[in-house]
Amino acid sequence: MAYKRSILLIDDDEQFLDDFQFFTSNDYDVQCTTNGEEAITHIRMQDPDVVLLDMCLNHGEDGLDLLRRIKEIDPDLPVIVITQYPTHNSAVKSIKLGAQHYIEKTPDLNTLKAIIDQQIASLPYRRYYREHQEKKYGALLGNSPAMQKLRKRIDQCALVDVPVLIVGESGTGKELVANAIHRKSARAAQPMFSVNCSTLSPSLFESEFFGHERGAFTGAFKRKKGKVEVAENSTLFLDEIGDLPPESQPKILEVIEYGRFQRVGGTEILHADVRIIAATNRNLQEDVENDRFREDLFYRLNVLNVIVPPLRERREDIPELIRHYLELACRKIRRPVPKIPDVVMEYWQSYHWPGNVRELQNKMMNVALETEGDTISQSLVRSPQMNMSFLEEYQALLELPYDQAKRALMDRFQYDYVKAALQRNQNNITKTANETGLHRSTIYRVLKKK
Repeated sequence: MAYKRSILLIDDDEQFLDDFQFFTSNDYDVQCTTNGEEAITHIRMQDPDVVLLDMCLNHGEDGLDLLRRIKEIDPDLPVIVITQYPTHNSAVKSIKLGAQHYIEKTPDLNTLKAIIDQQIASLPYRRYYREHQEKKYGALLGNSPAMQKLRKRIDQCALVDVPVLIVGESGTGKELVANAIHRKSARAAQPMFSVNCSTLSPSLFESEFFGHERGAFTGAFKRKKGKVEVAENSTLFLDEIGDLPPESQPKILEVIEYGRFQRVGGTEILHADVRIIAATNRNLQEDVENDRFREDLFYRLNVLNVIVPPLRERREDIPELIRHYLELACRKIRRPVPKIPDVVMEYWQSYHWPGNVRELQNKMMNVALETEGDTISQSLVRSPQMNMSFLEEYQALLELPYDQAKRALMDRFQYDYVKAALQRNQNNITKTANETGLHRSTIYRVLKKK
């Protein structure tokens, strides 16, 4: 038996429901509902291919409001608005909200069926494109002062075609920042290419980066272009640049300074017009002082720099991030998005998030999988990492890069120290400042950080 595409028809006109089901029963699996809440639940749980939405439903429900909610759940889900009483105003509003078509109910169901078939045919391409974009670029969410400053810096870096060094802790979204710079730059018409410097041995790195000639090494059966060559007129992102093998650093420097390179096993001097964006969670200045990283390469990479703030320094953004990643997780597993009690959100907003946005994203997937019912249980809030004693948390910090561990420990100490002093002084900022010798602005900054 051939697979049938699923159609969700949201309408309270019983005659139209019967006519549509009778006319299309051999072509589609048609599910019907007469109210918005049932429709939202069906979309989240069943993932229909196309939605037909009437503008006027029972109990005064507004079809435009329902259309907006549907598009928030799945921007790619084709929605065809059908109405007995079409108007120019409602047509314009429907299209602006993302409806694919706006048509009048007529006895000619062949026309409607043709429109549905057209939307079904294009659905895989729309979804593939959006998934590709989301996977590649993601979203820099949040409107905190730290994120506003970051976006401004991204815009500045996009204007100038020079190397950029992005610095930030693991999980903060450094590749998202690199993509944002590329998309806003003059090279945006070409895709951005990436190389992770921490996952390749020196020989494999140079083959990946510069390419190789046939016979250059065992297994090199044919010539291969490297990322520098294929990224001509585009951007090449070097992730974890601090882990770049020392013997490869001079060759990268030559690409940046002169745009020239050689394939592994080759003698021909090649040239490429490539913009380099690098990222690291290490203190490269300290690595330079300790002879772990070339000074000349550091200064060539650090023409412009971007500092990506850790999540604990932009706690105002945590609720938005939680709702976003919880929504994405629930969409993937076809479950309704649960409500988040205030006490749960407050706990998450006060948590340190040592793994930054990546840890938050993983936590939301686990919450989506484990939640039973329509509200998140407090028992699911804490993860093993969130339940650590201070000694266990200290031990966990020892596994992080030195600078990241030091910052996390100092932040924890500063907050606990100031909080204890405030409690002794009944939350009087002036008395606390006099007792501790800290400036009032320092106390406010520490409290805001947490």
